[in-house]
Amino acid sequence: DPTRILAAAAIFMANKLSKEKNISDISIQKRFRELIRSLNIKL
Repeated sequence: DPTRILAAAAIFMANKLSKEKNISDISIQKRFRELIRSLNIKL
C-alpha cells in the first residue's frame, strides 16, 4: 500500500528532523497532520 509507505517515510523524516534540529513534538505532529491532509490519508 503506497499510502502506508508514504506515511511511514513521513514519520521517519519527522523523527530525523526532530533529532537534528531539536524541533518540538507539537510542531512535528502539526506538520505531519498537514501532510496527511495533503495526501488524503484516512488513518
